Amino acid sequence: MGSWLGRWLRAGVDPRAPVRESKCVVLTNAIALVATAQLLPLAALCAAAGLRWVMAWVVGLALAFLSVIAVSATGRVLPARAWFAVVAAVGVVGSGVLLGPGMPVEAYLLVAVTASWHLWPRAAHAAGVTVVFAAAYVALLALRAQVAPVDTPPADLLGPLNVALFVGVAAALLGIVGWSHHQTTLTDRALDREHARSERLLRNVLPDRIAERLKDGPATIADRHEEVTVVFADIVGFTPLAATLPPERLVEVLNQVFTRFDELAARHGVEKIKTIGDAYMAVAGVPDPRADHADAAARLALDLRDAVEAIRRETGHEVQIRIGVCSGPAVAGVIGIRKFAYDLWGDTVNTAARMESHGDPGAIHVAASTRRLLGDRFLLEDRGEIEVKGKGRMATSFLRGLARDEGPAASGPPADRPIGGGRLDAAPDDRTSPRGSAQVE
Repeated sequence: MGSWLGRWLRAGVDPRAPVRESKCVVLTNAIALVATAQLLPLAALCAAAGLRWVMAWVVGLALAFLSVIAVSATGRVLPARAWFAVVAAVGVVGSGVLLGPGMPVEAYLLVAVTASWHLWPRAAHAAGVTVVFAAAYVALLALRAQVAPVDTPPADLLGPLNVALFVGVAAALLGIVGWSHHQTTLTDRALDREHARSERLLRNVLPDRIAERLKDGPATIADRHEEVTVVFADIVGFTPLAATLPPERLVEVLNQVFTRFDELAARHGVEKIKTIGDAYMAVAGVPDPRADHADAAARLALDLRDAVEAIRRETGHEVQIRIGVCSGPAVAGVIGIRKFAYDLWGDTVNTAARMESHGDPGAIHVAASTRRLLGDRFLLEDRGEIEVKGKGRMATSFLRGLARDEGPAASGPPADRPIGGGRLDAAPDDRTSPRGSAQVE
C-alpha cells in the first residue's frame, strides 16, 4: 500500500529537478488524490439520495482530479498544475449551480487558493491562479442569480451534506497547513545543517575573527601587525619519496604529516596560514596579538620537528624537516573573491622562508630577531654570520630545545648532535620556491 501510494504521489518527479519543484509535484498529486477520496463517498451519497445529475458531476470531477496525476506522470508538471486549477474552479462553479445556495461549495475555493500558494513556486503564478479562483466565485454568484438549482438535496439530507462539506474543507486546509509546516521544518533543519557546514568550512579556511569580519562584508580585510613570529617548515626528502610511492599512499603520508602539524599549531595557539606542496607556514601573533608570540612559535617548531621524527619511525620513510623562524612586523589579509585565502606578507615572512631554505635537515634555523625575543628560555646555538640569498650577511642561530628550567626535559636533540654549522649547500639557489608571497628574488 505504501509503495503504491508513493508511486502515485511521486508521479512526474524528476530526480534532477530542484527539491522545491519536486515538492510542488508531490503536493499537486497529493491534493488531487485527497480530492478524489472526498468526492467518491459524496457520489455514493448523492446516488442514495437520488441526485443523479450531481452524482454524475461528482464522478466526473473525481476522474478529472485523477487525470491531474496522469498528466504529471508524463512529466508535464506545469500543465498538470494548471489543469488542477481549471478542474478545481470549474468543479466548484458547476457544483454550486447544480446544488443551489443551500450547499456553500464555494468554501472549497478557499482550499484551492491556499493550495495554489504552495503548488506554484513563483508568487506571480500563485497570484494569477488566485485571480482565476476569484473570477470563478464571481461567476458562481452570477449563475446562481440566473439559473435555478438542478438537484436540490432533500431537507433531511441538507444538514449531513453541509457537515460533510465543512469537515472536508477543514480537513483539506489542515492537511495543507500541516504539510507546509512539516516541509518548512525539514527545510529549516536542512538550512541549519548547511549553515553549520559552511561555518565549519569557512573557519577551516580563515581565523575565527577574520571569518566574522568577512561575513560583515568589508571590501578589504588587511591588518598590520607589528610583532609576529613566522614559522616555515619544509619536508626534506619528500620529492624522492613521491617518486617511489603510489599517489594514494603519497597523499596519505602527506595528510598524516600536516594533520599532526595542524593539531600542534592549534595546541600552541599558532595560526596556520597555508600549505603549498610539502611546505607548511604558520604564524604566532596573528590575527590576535600576543606578547609571547616568539615563544609559541619556537615551541611549535620544536614539536613539528619531533612529529616528523616520530612519523619517520612509524612509517620507515626517510623524511626530515627543515624549519625557519623569524620575528618582526607583517601584513595579514584576505585575497581573492573565489577560493579566497588568508595570507601574510612582509620582510619577516621572506626572512623566515630564507631561514628555512638556508637551514639543515632536522634543524630549526632562527633569525636574530627571534633569538633576542627567546632569551635564555630556550637552548640556542650561534651559527655566526652567513650569506643569505636576497638578504646579504646575517647572524643566525639554531634552536636546539627548551632550557632545562622551562620544562621537564629539553625538547630538542642532545647538545652534541651535529647540526651543520655554516653549511649552505642545503639551500641551492636554483631550487624553485613554492611559497608564493614568501619568495624573494
